[in-house]
Amino acid sequence: MLLFPETTKAQTDFKIYSETQLKINEAIAQDKIDKDYLNEIISLFNENVHTNSDDLNEMVLEALEHAKIIHEMTNEELSEIKDSMKLKELSDLDNSKARSAITSAKMLYITGTELVKSKGCPQTAAYMRYAMKSNPETYYSKNDDWAKKCALNSELFKILEPRFETEIMAAGKTYGTLSGTFAYTTENSSLDQYTALHKVNYSVTFAKQYIGYSAVYNITDVYDFDWGKYDNFAIGFGNNYCYAMQSLGLISPFKISIVCNI
Repeated sequence: MLLFPETTKAQTDFKIYSETQLKINEAIAQDKIDKDYLNEIISLFNENVHTNSDDLNEMVLEALEHAKIIHEMTNEELSEIKDSMKLKELSDLDNSKARSAITSAKMLYITGTELVKSKGCPQTAAYMRYAMKSNPETYYSKNDDWAKKCALNSELFKILEPRFETEIMAAGKTYGTLSGTFAYTTENSSLDQYTALHKVNYSVTFAKQYIGYSAVYNITDVYDFDWGKYDNFAIGFGNNYCYAMQSLGLISPFKISIVCNI
């Protein structure tokens, strides 16, 4: 359910209409929205727009439609990866030699996560450990250092800036939402962002404040591995080893959702 943040008297003046709430509930139930994203948008409205309930619902519904698109794209990607994976049932590997090999592979993988962390990629290491869960659920990050680092990427801003100026600011809008795709690379971001995320979908809602605009970002991705060639030998070896682990069903792909209020 969508919840207002800690309420104040000003916040109680604005209402989410039942029709809006129904669409929100449906999107949440179908994993097509991160409710933290909408809650941050409501906070943005109360802090900066605070006009009337019609505007609140219009702002939320616009953001909802954009967010549904990027989450559906990410969900489809995750579904396709899972469908294409040729998982080997561990129950079939009942001889001691095979069990020993699996144990060794897991131990080497755990050691690898610590090595990745020591090389300055703590979030990648955290995702790697999370992938060891059985059928892992969405991994959420909200307004933490990682979320801020992802949202404040200068190259992402360069993509958003001309669209924001044309579609929102020049149009005289008090609020608006933009969405699209972006790739974190070794040239435009940290190694941790490149190895943890790389290609992502994003939705950003802007709201006019006293000076300038505030924004809430929702960045989504699928954490998985695909066999490939890399310029960096260490990254290539690590990724392809993890791909082999994934193919054996020893680690699993999962959805990532990052929310940040800037």
